[in-house]
Formats: sequence, C-alpha cells, structure tokens
Amino acid sequence: MVQIHNIIKMDNFTLIVVMLCTIFDKAITLHNVRVEIPRAVERGEDAQFICHYSLDATQQLYSVKWYKGRREFYRFTPNEIPPMKTFSVTGISVFRSVSNATHLTLRAVEPTISGKYSCEVSADAPSFDTMLVTGEMDVVELPRTKPKIADINNTKYRVGDAVYGNCTSYNSKPAANLTWLINNVTIGPGSVQTDIIVNETTKLETITVGLFVHLQREHFTRGKAKIQCVAKIFDAYMQSDERVIEEDRGDMSNMIDLYGPIGASLYDSDTKDAYMTHFTSTASMSTTTNILITFIMCFMSCLSISTRRNMSFLQLSHLMTTRTIKDS
Repeated sequence: MVQIHNIIKMDNFTLIVVMLCTIFDKAITLHNVRVEIPRAVERGEDAQFICHYSLDATQQLYSVKWYKGRREFYRFTPNEIPPMKTFSVTGISVFRSVSNATHLTLRAVEPTISGKYSCEVSADAPSFDTMLVTGEMDVVELPRTKPKIADINNTKYRVGDAVYGNCTSYNSKPAANLTWLINNVTIGPGSVQTDIIVNETTKLETITVGLFVHLQREHFTRGKAKIQCVAKIFDAYMQSDERVIEEDRGDMSNMIDLYGPIGASLYDSDTKDAYMTHFTSTASMSTTTNILITFIMCFMSCLSISTRRNMSFLQLSHLMTTRTIKDS
C-alpha cells in the first residue's frame, strides 16, 4: 500500500513537471499589442481609438474587447454572428458603422467619460494567447478666448526693477497650464503664484498666475524684453499673450545740452573740420581746483557719450580737449 501511494505521488509530480514544461515551451502567437488613445478630446467631438496587434500566420483572432475602467462596453468576435456587440456604460455611445476589430469610435464625448480605457486581444485555439493594454483620455472644455496679460504696460524699466503682472485663462476644464517666459526663456516657479476659481454652476475653471521678477541684464536684447504668457491644455489647446517692454538706460540729453551737440561724427557736416578747430584757447586758468573739477565733469560726460557712439580712444581725447577748452 505504501509502495502504491508513493507511485501515485511520483506520477502526480511528473504530470505537473510535464505541464509546466509544456506551458513554457509554447510559442507566443500574439505580438505587438498597443493602443492609440487621444490624450485629450474636446467636449462634443468624436473620439477615435485604435488597438494594434499582430498574429502568427497560422493563428486566428478570437476576440477584441474594450473596457472603460473594468467595465466592458465593446466586443468584436469575428467568428460570431453578429461579430460586434456593445454593452451599456453611462455616457459611452459607440459609432458602430466605423468600428471594427482594430478601430473604435465614440460619439460626442462628454467629460463624464474621462478616464482609463483598455483593449484586450485574444487569439483563437489552440493558443488562446491574451494581452491587455491601457491608455487614458480626458474630455476637455477649451477656453473660448486666449489668455490675457494684465498690469504690465509699456513703461520703461531699468535693470534691477521689479516687474509685476497677472495672466488669466478663463472658463475651461481642466484649468489651462500657464507658463511665463521672458525672451522665450521660462520663468521659474519661484517667481510665479497660482490661483484657481471654479464656477459653481458650470464647473469651469479660471486660472490666474501672477508674475514677480527682478529684471536682469540678460533679460534685455537690444534694449527690449518680450514677456509672454502661454496657455496649454494637453495637446488640444495652446494660445498666448505677450508684452514688449523697453530698457531705460538713463537720459543723457541734459549732459549733451551742457556740452554742446554731439552727432554721429566728430566732424562738422559743412566744413568737415574737427570741432576742436572751431575754438581757440582763450580761457583763463583761474585756479587749479576749477580746472580739476571741469576736467572731471568733462571726462565723465565724454566717456558716456563715447560709449554710446562707439568712439575710439583718439576721438575721446579730441572731444575732451574741446570740451575742456570750452568750459574753461
């Protein structure tokens, strides 16, 4: 009796080993299962899903099933009559005439059916291989207008000045993602603040993102800075608003008036003679102090003017000589 029992146990063990070897040795006949599901679809539009797969030449398709979450709402079984079946899931309406073993179209989608969708593909006998893949879709309500920048005007700004502004995107679901940029460079989160208001009746969301940033030299290109606010909702919507501000480099007109007209050239437009030849050294040297003060004032003014005019060192020297003689 003991010997028989041991033989039975041995036979069971052998059977299990044989079954496992058979399972692992079996070739997979279903390959490359993947889905194309739009990440965002505007409310009221149709949504198109695609379930890709491939089968070995000797293998037939058994069924393709679609699920919303865990609930099956569509099945295509080519060997059955009719091959297509739909099952009731709240908010989902299948466009049957354009749906088949690979393609599925949902009619006039609403936000209530946002979520995860899965395609399950099964091969026929003898393998009955089955694979399931999942994607996600959001049904969105897009803004009817582009985002709006407020509180940033055309006032000139100096390096170091603070810029305050607000950007608002109105009435969407979900709220748009707002990004601030200066000359196409994104402003970091430390310089922005976000506020979202939900309309209790429509459930639509209005978002405002505030900007507070101290302007740096690199923010200006040729004396100007472009400030942009970009609104995005997945890949279904992208709009922007922008302002261009100018750099205030200081007003040198007072100094120019004080020391006479300085043109693009150091030469008189009529005679082509240097300005310094228009003056004679008739100034009296009263005191050393006055001369030193005059020289310093002249040097500072001429240096500023020469920088703006890209003058050479020789031109700067001529200009200083002329101004010193004049002011003395």
